[in-house]
Amino acid sequence: MRDYKSYAEEVKKDEWPFFDLPHPNGSRRKIGSQAFRRLQNLSRRIVSNDPRLAGRVGNETFFQVFSREVSAQIFSDGGIDEGQLVEFCIASALQECIAPRTHFVPCVLPNYNGISKFNIGPVRFIKKGDFFSGKICGDFIDYYGDLERAKGFYERQNWVASVRVDGFDKKKAQERAFLFARLAIASIKVKLDQGLAQWLGTERQSFPNLRNYSFVSESNNLEMGKVALGWEQKFVLNSDNKSVEHLRSESSRAWFLLIGAFLDRIIGIPDWSFLESKIVTALIWSDIGGSPISNAERIVAFSNCLEALFVTHESGKKSQLVERSRLFLEYAGWRPDYNSRVSNFYSKRCDIVHGEEMPLRPELREFAEVGKYFSDICVEGFVNFAYWLLMKHRDEGTKQHLRPFNGRSSFDKAMREELPIFFERLSSPLHPAPPAPTYPRNPWEI
Repeated sequence: MRDYKSYAEEVKKDEWPFFDLPHPNGSRRKIGSQAFRRLQNLSRRIVSNDPRLAGRVGNETFFQVFSREVSAQIFSDGGIDEGQLVEFCIASALQECIAPRTHFVPCVLPNYNGISKFNIGPVRFIKKGDFFSGKICGDFIDYYGDLERAKGFYERQNWVASVRVDGFDKKKAQERAFLFARLAIASIKVKLDQGLAQWLGTERQSFPNLRNYSFVSESNNLEMGKVALGWEQKFVLNSDNKSVEHLRSESSRAWFLLIGAFLDRIIGIPDWSFLESKIVTALIWSDIGGSPISNAERIVAFSNCLEALFVTHESGKKSQLVERSRLFLEYAGWRPDYNSRVSNFYSKRCDIVHGEEMPLRPELREFAEVGKYFSDICVEGFVNFAYWLLMKHRDEGTKQHLRPFNGRSSFDKAMREELPIFFERLSSPLHPAPPAPTYPRNPWEI
């Protein structure tokens, strides 16, 4: 229409937003809101129903390919074969959008003299100074534009986590890279007390320049004096800090190898199993509890961590949590007559979330510290138990539908029947612990 007012009236009457499709000649053609929504819904259905795309390619990414190819078919002279069109769009999306990508995540970790690189599964940690002084990946420079800008983005962290992700589009690969860096750091926090753990994290979690500070202002009459910004402690843990020395002990090394093998196993899987989802969720809540939040929030986070590990049914959550964590805690040295403290801890969590407890009470600190102890022991023990159980049933040739942790019923059965056997074998010198995991690693790390 040449008459703009008439055109505006038509747009208003038919609720036409300015959505458009790419035209084969390079221009754009406007379409109505209903047509746009129908295309989006079709795209969403294709992504969710096709196993090649589900969990690997986001709807936003696929829609760019889908709308382009639909537009080309609409404005062509030939007919449209729907099956061939969908299949072509899927093939195009897989070819154009999925590629191996390495992501670099700035993070805060302890410093050790002489240690500049270490791995926890698919996550390679590189000390920031060595990272910038060495050969920088081209993708890294391309993303930030130039080296100085990149250095500014990483200014307040002391390590860089390098995570290679294959089999996902760009957005999902980035999300997975940040998640796995976070999970690896969460496994380090499991080995540290609350005061040290809260300083660790990725750049999305840990902001040392914005927390744990105090302002001191000095004024003389009406003239404002200096304003000093002081830290309660250094955000970089130094190599002479004995409180983190046990991170290099044999027990810590065994734990990092085990959790690393688990992360290696699941990083390329778009849809995790019942067991894998439980462990990932527990690590996330453990990480949140070990972050710079209030004691009330820590109590909720650590109780959620324990729920993720042990709770299957809505009814009787406390009894499931107390009973299933008991063996882990007792094996670690927790006295059986202290088991009521697990129940008290969970009751305190319920009081907080239901608004019956003042969230700023100083006595909550003790409950938060107890919660961290509980969750640290149980996360590490649960991962060891899960590995032992899966190896046992794999070796015995257990049928797929009878394997543990396939769902709620098999989970209940494993906790009821297999968990006591696991601890019995751990306590017996005749039944040594299983060997270190041998899941295949990514070729780039070997």
